[in-house]
Amino acid sequence: AFGGTALAFWGGAGATGEAFVVGSEGGALTRGTIQAAAARDDAAAPPPGRGWTASAQRVLAFAPAKERAQLRRNGDKFLSTEDVQEISARQLYEASRADRFCFAEPTRFAFRPHIGPVSAVACSPFRRNAFLSCGADGAV
Repeated sequence: AFGGTALAFWGGAGATGEAFVVGSEGGALTRGTIQAAAARDDAAAPPPGRGWTASAQRVLAFAPAKERAQLRRNGDKFLSTEDVQEISARQLYEASRADRFCFAEPTRFAFRPHIGPVSAVACSPFRRNAFLSCGADGAV
């Protein structure tokens, strides 16, 4: 959140991701999750020596299955049209505009905002979907 003034995390053993709530100086409250990326199967990695650097192969390995084929086509096209010997992660990103999976939007919910800046946010240790916030408007 732009101008974040308060941050609180949920989480715990066995959680698939860590949830958070951010309060902003504009009064907005947003909830989201942080999930660790996991490499997909190795079958999609290009064979060694085809001009793909290790960093480009990692980008491909972490890409969702539905994006992987398009990324490979974009990378192969880049190799053939740009007269380069190998493609790096940066070049693959630029050739594919891969931000839709590299930088997934972590926020999932927005709540009724405070009138002014959020002073504090606290997550309930007992209920996963409960949190308190307070702001300069005096509301809790």
